[in-house]
Amino acid sequence: MTKTNDSDFIYKYVVIGEAGVGKTSLVRQFIYNEYHDNYNTTIGVDFSCKHLLIEDKKIRVQIWDTAGQEAFRSIIQSYYKNTVGVIIVIDSWKKEEIKNIEYWRKEYFKKQHDEIPNTNIFFMVVVNKIDTFKGEQNYNMINDYCNDNNIMFYGTSAKTGSNVNECFKQFTSYIYQETKDRPGKLAGIKNNTVDFESPKPFRYMCCNIV
Repeated sequence: MTKTNDSDFIYKYVVIGEAGVGKTSLVRQFIYNEYHDNYNTTIGVDFSCKHLLIEDKKIRVQIWDTAGQEAFRSIIQSYYKNTVGVIIVIDSWKKEEIKNIEYWRKEYFKKQHDEIPNTNIFFMVVVNKIDTFKGEQNYNMINDYCNDNNIMFYGTSAKTGSNVNECFKQFTSYIYQETKDRPGKLAGIKNNTVDFESPKPFRYMCCNIV
């Protein structure tokens, strides 16, 4: 979390998960309110941002959308620095997704060299593509896992826009409520400073202020 002139705080989010789960679609629906059936595969990392008003605070959300292919995983870890929110995207309710979530959490903490999860890092699991699910879905196992590990959990559709804005806003609101009274550092960034030293992404989208 960082404080700067045009906003009260900056929250850096990294979006991670397997290739093809709809990470880019989710981010672009949130930032631009748009959806396309065919997006180019993310090469490295895409960057975008948006302002949210939480209570009376203007919070600038920076979103780093990462490639899911295994070839890029060692590279994208360099973008985890100073993250306050980690968004893991999956695209089914299957039991196997729990192992997937655990894998990506470990990948994140591996770079941070934390044997014990850092309480200054907040996680959200987003189950995308719910518009494609047929019949009643049994998500209790994933929901219980998230509850047990203090992880926010949302089902969304990047295609229809269902729950997309809500999940980002609720995640941001939750982080603000949990951290607004904490002194000193949060997620490795000092208050009243701005970090301009993050490495440049391989494919730089834009910084769209909405």
